[in-house]
Amino acid sequence: MRRPTGRFRIWRNGVLMCERDNLVVNAGLPAFAEQAAGGNGFQVAAVGYGSGSAAPTANDTDLTLAPKYYNAVQGSAFPSAGTVQFSFALQASDFAASGLNIQEIGLFANPAGAQLPAAIGFAFPAWAANSNQPVGNIVRDAVGHPFRSTTPPSWTASTAKAAGNLIIDSNGNLQQCTTAGTTGTSEPAFATAVGGKTNDGTVVWTCAALAGYTPTTGAAMPSFNISAIGALTFDNTVAWSYLAGLVVPQPMIAHATVPAFMFSGIANYSGTWALTF
Repeated sequence: MRRPTGRFRIWRNGVLMCERDNLVVNAGLPAFAEQAAGGNGFQVAAVGYGSGSAAPTANDTDLTLAPKYYNAVQGSAFPSAGTVQFSFALQASDFAASGLNIQEIGLFANPAGAQLPAAIGFAFPAWAANSNQPVGNIVRDAVGHPFRSTTPPSWTASTAKAAGNLIIDSNGNLQQCTTAGTTGTSEPAFATAVGGKTNDGTVVWTCAALAGYTPTTGAAMPSFNISAIGALTFDNTVAWSYLAGLVVPQPMIAHATVPAFMFSGIANYSGTWALTF
């Protein structure tokens, strides 16, 4: 069977900046066949934007380099027999992609609704020093990337920890790593008074707050971790989770590279992605 073909176009402020063929990948063939046949067994969820420059291959399942950003397609149409055309956009209000050097774009399907960042504008406040940030609060860093205050992870055995890392112990209290090292093979009996120390393998934990505490930022903005979706940044007693995309939709249907451009939130981009059996 001949591999489906595709044509990808993207405009910057209404001016065509790129038009080229794309590669329909193996993982997405069943989903594409379902859509082309007019079925509804999956939801076309997203177009993904990433920084990788490697040429697409038939075995690709995701974009190749973080950071990445995914947002929902705007719609689909059937311009001719066997052809599905998807519309997408990357607008100034998609500030979760701010600062992303875009070199690759992917089209994704998903069997159910994927959690994707909305076109959220600049409604989220900037990070602020010594501020209360209850779990669920979202702020943006100096570039505009969004981060959500989240519950720190639980203790795990034989895990490397850096100074400043946070966990929630078995008592529900917040423990902060004050001596870097590797945790032991079994969970220690953690100190239950604020300031109390706990030895754990080569790690020393200090009880930073008791259960029910309100997470509070530090005196200086941390170096936010944008290496991957969900990556954690520890900021005094706040654990920030990177929200460039919340859940990666799967499977990938098609993959293309584009002339590299930096998304700065100034220009609006729109595109069409036509695939034909």
